[in-house]
This record gives sequence, C-alpha cells and structure tokens, in this order.
Amino acid sequence: MAMGPDRGGSSLYPKKTNIPYLPFELHFTRGDHVNSCIGLTKRGLPTSARTFLSNPIMANRELLPPNIAPLAYDLTFQPVLEYSDQLCSLLGQSDSADIDAPVGRSRADPELTFTGQGSIHFRIKESAASTVQLHAQDIHIHTPRIVATDGTTVDLTPTIEMHEATETVLLRLPYEIPPSDYVLTLQWSGTLNTKMQGLYRSAYKDKQGNTKYMAVTQFEPTDARKAFPCFDEPVHKATFRVTLIVPQYCTCLSNMPEDGPAITSNGKKVVRFQETPIMSTYLLAFVVGELDHIESSDANGILIRVWTLPGSTHLGEFALNVAKSTLEFFTEFFGVPYPLPKCDLIAVPDFAAGAMENWGCITFRETALLLDPQNSASSAKSRVAEVVAHELAHQWFGNLVTMEWWTHLWLNEGFATWAADLAVDRLFPSWQVWMQFVCSTFSAALRLDALESSHPIEVEVNRASEVNEIFDAISYYKGASAIRMLVDFMGLENFQSGLRGYFAKHPYGNTSTDDLWKALKAKSSEPIEQMMKGWTQQTGFPMLELSLSESGALQ
Repeated sequence: MAMGPDRGGSSLYPKKTNIPYLPFELHFTRGDHVNSCIGLTKRGLPTSARTFLSNPIMANRELLPPNIAPLAYDLTFQPVLEYSDQLCSLLGQSDSADIDAPVGRSRADPELTFTGQGSIHFRIKESAASTVQLHAQDIHIHTPRIVATDGTTVDLTPTIEMHEATETVLLRLPYEIPPSDYVLTLQWSGTLNTKMQGLYRSAYKDKQGNTKYMAVTQFEPTDARKAFPCFDEPVHKATFRVTLIVPQYCTCLSNMPEDGPAITSNGKKVVRFQETPIMSTYLLAFVVGELDHIESSDANGILIRVWTLPGSTHLGEFALNVAKSTLEFFTEFFGVPYPLPKCDLIAVPDFAAGAMENWGCITFRETALLLDPQNSASSAKSRVAEVVAHELAHQWFGNLVTMEWWTHLWLNEGFATWAADLAVDRLFPSWQVWMQFVCSTFSAALRLDALESSHPIEVEVNRASEVNEIFDAISYYKGASAIRMLVDFMGLENFQSGLRGYFAKHPYGNTSTDDLWKALKAKSSEPIEQMMKGWTQQTGFPMLELSLSESGALQ
C-alpha cells in the first residue's frame, strides 16, 4: 500500500564507503571538545550504548486458534448502489419517481447496504473442535451451517456468538467434530460505509451533476472482516471465488478475470470471477461502478488496464505506459513471471491511502494514477510513476510471498519502496531517482526515527487495533534505506540472485524477516542476518563523532 502523503525534506547523507551505512549524525569537535551538530538535533543513541533486541516475543499476539485453517472461499455480494422502489417502500413511499434525490441516496438519506452469502471450505487439522472462530466486524451474520466433505453425516447448525472486543464471531457446535475437511455456509449483511474501510461507497458526480456511488473494497490491514466472515490473518491463505450481483449499468472488477459472460437474473447483472491463487484475505478486492478503460499488454501477454470514471481515460495513458514497462522489468529482475492473467489499475474518487496492491486489482487515489502529461508538473509524473511501480512491486513482495504477521510489514512496504525507485530509475534515468531518494525517502526516515516515539523496523504487533500504527516512515522509508544500504554492500547482482532464491523457495507462502536474510546469506560470504538485525530490531540510528586535531586533520 502506498502512503498518502508525498515524501519531502532534506538531510545529510553519509559518504559512500565499503562499510554498511544508514542515517547518522556528524559531530565535529574542536580543541575544547564543544560539539557542533550539523545533522538532526534529536538523534538515536550510539550503537555502542545499545542492546540489540532479540527475536520479537510472539506469545501475546491475539490470533485465531491454529487448529482450524481455511482452504477456499466462494463469496457472493450484492451491493445496493441506487435508489430503488424497494428502498422507497421502506420509507413509506409508493413511487420512486416522486422523490427528488440523487442516484443511490434518498431524500431521507438512508444507509446504502450490501448482502452476502457464501461458503468457506476449512480444515480441522489435529484435534477435535467444538467451536469455529472467525473474524467479523460490523456485519450481521445468520443461518450458518457446517457439513463434512468426506461423505459422513456431519450436518450442524451452530449458534452464533459475536465478540466485538476481539472482532470475532464464535460458532458454537452442539458436539465436537473430528479432524477433517468441512464446509461452512452462511449469509450476512452490512452497510456500505463512508470510512473508506472494508466494503464502502465512493461518491462521484456524473456529467449531469447527479451524485452516484461506486462500491469499493479496502481490506488492508484488517478490514476484510467488515465485508464478510473470514480468517483475517496474513498466514491464513486460501483461494477465493467472487460473484457480484449488480445493476445492469455497472462494471465489475475483481482480482481475476470474469469466468464467462455475465448473466441476467431478476433485472440484475450477475458476474462471476475465476478462482484466485491462494492469498491472504487483505488482498481480495472488487469494485462496482460506472467505469471506462484503456488497455495494453506487456511482452509476456499480461493484459494491463487502467480504469477511470467515464470521460477520463486519457488521463491514464502515462500510468498505463509506466505499468507496462514496470511489469516487464520486475518479471525479469525477480526471475518469476507475474502469476495472474491480468492487472487492473483503478482510479477511485474516495480513497484513503495512495494506492492498494490488491492482487491483480490495484486501487488508487485518483491523483496517484491520473494526470495530463502535457499540463502536469514533473513532480506529478514522478509521483504517479513511483506509486504505480510501488504497487506492482507488491505483486511479488507481499502478494506472491507474504509476511507471516504484521511485525514483518516492512518486508512488504520497505521492499516495495526500494524496488519502486529501482524500476523508476531504469525507466527514467534522467530523473536521478537515487538523488531524490536522499532528500525524500532517506530524510523522512531520519525525521521520524529521531523521535522518542519511534519504533524498530520490526515492531511486534499483538492485536488488530495496533497494525495501522506502523504504516509509517519507519516501515516504508527506513526499511527502504536499510535495503539500499544492503544492496550497496552486497552488490546489486548478488542481491538480485538472493531475491530470486527467496521467491523460488517461498512462492504463495508466508515468511519472516529471517527467511529473507537466509536467502541473501546464501549469495554472500558476509554474516547478513547478524549484521542486519541491528538495523531492523532497534530504534534510532548511529552517531559518528568526528573531531579536528591540532593540525586540522579529521579524526
């Protein structure tokens, strides 16, 4: 996920040597040993004064029981996006034509809602279970049923217990069921909220000035549970099939291509999508609304499309060209083909972050995707190119290989930030991206890491409510700075070889930071893991003190 604010500012950058480096302060000391700091006035402690942190303690994490794991989801959603006769009847109105209200809202401004139904194929792994616990928040669940898939007679109707404090639902069974595969079917409903989380509504004006709505998802980090009951943790990967029931005029997009032509049922369009690879819940996505697009294909035949509101597709041409070249670059650099048949980039009128890397269905704030190349500043072009490249890097870092828990968020964001600059530098060498890195990414990391409130790159996260706190300059920019340092130390070729080994060993899996260090260590004679733990597991940055001798020499 790309951060909303642009990077900015300036800082000193250490002269490149053959010693690993990161942000530090320079103190010049003359004969009277009075320090004159020319870096930040607030700094981290010297390395010699620190105790390196040991591996993060995981015992306090609030996780779902490990004995049950999802295998596949088959989900159907029907969002309400228009002011219908049904809503009129709820308000005591007999004819919607008599109501002067914008499309999607009534004069009384009722909530727009959605309904869902589906099945979750799950496995009880080792010991018998009398409960099934999932995540759920702000949705109403009903009619759950559990049946066995092995031909036995297990057919249960569990009772429902909602637990708001832990954002979970507990399905209590009438008796224990043994380890095996089961299917949970259930229905649910909720509100298309305006918080830009979960499944929400995004407002826009059509050419006639009418207010209309799109249905959009934003599930990272822990908001898939606001759209459907699920095992909403990164390690619980599964496949997904999505079906959308929508008004006839709407375009539907999701992670995968449509599975055949749409059909019509009860005046609605029914669109079913192909099954995804196994992936985490936060990467599932779909968008419903009035959209138009431009498209191209990369050298490997991957369909790339940029989607906008009608009449704005010409503003997506720059992003489309960047996406095409970047996808080709990453495919070659990582040594792993892009694993999906298409990649959609969608401009959303209301969007909280800069963009979101949903696998094959990337959503963007409009200003992070669309621009007029003839009338836009170079900074706007740089921003669009960087955000597009950042999200495409995630298709490997984060989507194909995913952190096992949010403690390792930087594996997603730090690497995507570094990789985006690598790609943009290859596409636009005249932009001097790495020079900009010094006064933007590097500087942003310094500013936050100089505060007492800073945190390590690897910071232990215990519960869902804490995750959003670490989507900051430490995870993104200090993480990227640490990676750039390591690349310079190892050499790009060795680093690239290590990354290819990392992807080859963990495709569609979950990893921790140590897994990456081991993959890089295999391509280096240096103690990568021991060296890098000091940078990722402690707060702050080192200080170097330089002094001038009586003769004026620097020492």
